[in-house]
Amino acid sequence: MRFDTKALLKLMKQSWRGGGVKIQRTEHRGLWDSFFITGAGWALLIPKENCPGEIAGQIVTWLADMPKIGESKWVVKGCDPQDIPEDDRTIDISRYTTGNYETGMACLPLCTATDALIQYGADDRAAAFPLDAFAVVQAGANLGFLDTEAGIACWKDEDAHGLFWLCDNAGNVPQDVLDAVKHFTPQKH
Repeated sequence: MRFDTKALLKLMKQSWRGGGVKIQRTEHRGLWDSFFITGAGWALLIPKENCPGEIAGQIVTWLADMPKIGESKWVVKGCDPQDIPEDDRTIDISRYTTGNYETGMACLPLCTATDALIQYGADDRAAAFPLDAFAVVQAGANLGFLDTEAGIACWKDEDAHGLFWLCDNAGNVPQDVLDAVKHFTPQKH
């Protein structure tokens, strides 16, 4: 599966206009020079060498330069980039990378005005992901896995070796909508 670069760029800009985007350049597990980018309810880890030009270009635009390995910045519209304290950097990365992503998901043929609904588990439970963020992985929605305890789903871009995470938003979806999930058969891709 490949992430939708246009949807990812749109999501990054939406987060930048809202609560901001955190951009870290790190050596992921000592192997890859990578970008770790987070916004509200989503995160992306991608090797620098495989990062789409549009995404790298946006990073350079916001930071006025390519960040060095070990640098971490928070960017938000109308403000200068701010350094992220070391403790916050570690928390952000471990929140997403230490999960137990093993529960498969299936895309459903219904959504709310703001969220895509995904079915998982033997008892047909539902996760919900904001449509703008879900657009990044929609083409391979059934290829993701959920950490049911943390409420975070993960997808992998096989070509770019990138990982994309979304936080489950089901707590903001009416219960009758979540109950309706039990009456649907997942879409086959």
